[in-house]
Amino acid sequence: MRIFYLYNEKEREKLNKNGYDYSPAYFKALFTLMGVSASAISTKELGKISEEDILVIGAERIESLPNCRCVLLGTSMGNDCAVSERKEQVFAYYERKNGQKLPLFVPIKERQITTGEVVAYACDGQNKTPALIKGDKVYEFCFDFLASVWFSGDGYMPQAPSDYFPLHRTTDFRPLKSELETDAFNDFLVEELEEILREFGASMLYKLPQKEGRIPDMLIHFSGDDDCTGKDINLQAVQNFNKYGFPYHINAMANRGENFIFDKAVYDEINSLGCEIALHTDFTAVPYSCDSLKSQVELFEKQFGNHPFTNTNHCFIQDNSTAERMRWFNACGIRADNGKIGSFDPSNINAFDLYSFGFGTAFPRFTCDDAQHGNKHIDSIEIPITYYEPRLYEETSDKSKIRACIDGAKEHGRIIQFFIHPHYVSYYYKDKIIATMRVLDFIKEYTAQYDVLFTTTNNITRFWFDRRDCSLKTDNNVITVNAKTDVIVVLPCNFTGKQISVDGVETPVTTKEQNGKTLSLVCITEGTHIISCK
Repeated sequence: MRIFYLYNEKEREKLNKNGYDYSPAYFKALFTLMGVSASAISTKELGKISEEDILVIGAERIESLPNCRCVLLGTSMGNDCAVSERKEQVFAYYERKNGQKLPLFVPIKERQITTGEVVAYACDGQNKTPALIKGDKVYEFCFDFLASVWFSGDGYMPQAPSDYFPLHRTTDFRPLKSELETDAFNDFLVEELEEILREFGASMLYKLPQKEGRIPDMLIHFSGDDDCTGKDINLQAVQNFNKYGFPYHINAMANRGENFIFDKAVYDEINSLGCEIALHTDFTAVPYSCDSLKSQVELFEKQFGNHPFTNTNHCFIQDNSTAERMRWFNACGIRADNGKIGSFDPSNINAFDLYSFGFGTAFPRFTCDDAQHGNKHIDSIEIPITYYEPRLYEETSDKSKIRACIDGAKEHGRIIQFFIHPHYVSYYYKDKIIATMRVLDFIKEYTAQYDVLFTTTNNITRFWFDRRDCSLKTDNNVITVNAKTDVIVVLPCNFTGKQISVDGVETPVTTKEQNGKTLSLVCITEGTHIISCK
């Protein structure tokens, strides 16, 4: 069994020439997120597909369905597809079986499968329209799935200059400006597709890494920007995190773009304490441009002798599209940007205790460039910020928001981040360190009930790229895994309840309930392995 997705180069060129995005360009990012091995195929090559294969078709025109298992993601039969535009608008809400209502950022289309069971509806006001239909060896999502997930994940260009800050920030681009505490709506929508693929017999990679050979409940990382506040503050922060056994990640900012406030010796000392140091790009001191980014990368290399692996922009500045920002990072060799924050208070740029999934995901994500740059896949990732500066000002302070963040991570197998500046974990702000340390006390105590993998932002980036480079091939009752790192394999539905072996040795299967679904998981070490069932 092979998995293919339809990619029409001529259609991409035509749409891009007219200034429109070709949404199937995001297939590569989608399959990487899901941990599914899939290959692009052209219309002319469809005859190569066997009836055991899976074909996923985006917002394309096709004349008829090939004889295989198909998933349609806004496909049109016999007619040209309407172009999906980046509109800051919720057209309808996708209603899951468990009652969740997920925003859709593209219009609902007429169903193309003439007969079949309606699995899910989309609600637009008082009207309900079929959104997911199950037919014979085919499922149809009646909307441009890729455009809804990725356009909203990129965010939408603000219509006016910022009225609270000189430049735009990533928060200004969030798709649901009136719903700051929304849950990870795009992750839930992708789960619908993952379940269909598993039902069709596809295997995939779990989104979390292993923890010492077992499957963690969640992954938590801590990072923060030093805002050029000094070496002693950074060292105190690292030492305080170390008291809790929490690894830490500091983004270092140059002083007005000229030099970093600590030298290579301090850099090495911080590293020796188990703390990573990345780049904290400052576009308030220099123009917002790729050249300015490059000069700050070069300054980091010159002063510390290392290339910055990841980055966070000072004040989360993004004064144009996500595509442009990520294109710059990719051009400068930065593998990840940790600056997508989904909640803020425009009346207070320093507002704290902000928790949300404003761009719909808890996980790292690849994206594509804009239409003017051919919708090319960008080989750097975004890592979203989940919880910004948590605070417990009193012993009796409400802890429900922090509990919800951690419990949600357990329920959904998430990567979550607590973003805490080092100056709030040092004695620089004496009134705030108590409120922050109270949070760390609570996180340490509350997570004791779970099996948590505490790691770092750079390690997440390395894992995401290694996971991207793994491959899975499923044939009947055999899965061949080529793993570039230790990974966790999600078994297809037809493996459920059967005896599982890895390389001929019977292996235990871990089951996890996530959002009402039962996943069967197997740990695989780096290398090539055979999973089989009987």
